[in-house]
Amino acid sequence: MQVDESKLSRRTTMLTGFSGEQKSTLGEIVLPVYAEGVNLYINFLVLDCQSPYNAILGRPWIHELKAIPSTYHQLIKFPTKWGVKEIKGEQRAARECYQNGFKKEETGIIAITGSQGRVDSNQAKNGGTRRGATYQRLVNKMFAKMLGSTMEVYIDDMLVKSLVAQQHNDHQRQSFDVLDQYGMKLNPTKCSFGVSSGKFLGYLVTQRGVEANPDQIRSIENIESPKCIKDVQKLTGRVAALNRFISKSSEKCLPFFNILRKNKAFEWNDDCEKALQELKNYLKSPPLLSKPKDNETLFIYLAVSDTAIVQS
Repeated sequence: MQVDESKLSRRTTMLTGFSGEQKSTLGEIVLPVYAEGVNLYINFLVLDCQSPYNAILGRPWIHELKAIPSTYHQLIKFPTKWGVKEIKGEQRAARECYQNGFKKEETGIIAITGSQGRVDSNQAKNGGTRRGATYQRLVNKMFAKMLGSTMEVYIDDMLVKSLVAQQHNDHQRQSFDVLDQYGMKLNPTKCSFGVSSGKFLGYLVTQRGVEANPDQIRSIENIESPKCIKDVQKLTGRVAALNRFISKSSEKCLPFFNILRKNKAFEWNDDCEKALQELKNYLKSPPLLSKPKDNETLFIYLAVSDTAIVQS
């Protein structure tokens, strides 16, 4: 973003993600934000992290602008001295911006791109470039013959898998040949080779199947009883990250969601505490997601509940 780093105020803040991970900010900086004739100076937290975004405009800017956003309509409206102005989102442009953020480019200090197991892509040997095609389409085309059998790829996260250990070296060699063909390089410090299990897209992939991330489970096991609304929001965010591994999660977490209802004062009662402890006990032995075998009979189980969680 071509921002002078000397203008950065060196005040460190600890941020916590939905799954409990923590990251320290590099500092803060005040930048002008222009929208339809209105120019506001907004304070940004500066973070060195993996992100396709240069900057994220959150609630401080929305409140300062007195704006009303609608994610459903991809629209934001706000009052000005010239009447009500609006900014419309464009899904295709947003998607392209997001995907372009994963390309290897020089970035500013607001957000530095990169990711675990990142693949740094150069131009293809035939002289062509990735311009005009998304990164995902590129890797899908590159590994088309291997996807679903010996490889899984999502953006720049790649997994080489083998049912027979003796075949694994051959499968890795095939993936390296494709990378070499397209002039791509791997960062060896971000890669693991010859392992029987590993993290992929936030999940733990093992010989048995797909398991819940132990770090995400510990983030719930170690959480203390909430003392305010924000603590409850943190709890429900961590539960959402494990939703696939929690049967009847809405029913188990209903006391938490009841607290988050509008115009309701915070009250952590015995039912809430009981639900939290039962959730922690449940996560001591979470279910396993496994791939069905050929010709295996599959059963569909339907669960009926007296309660439901709806978004207002």
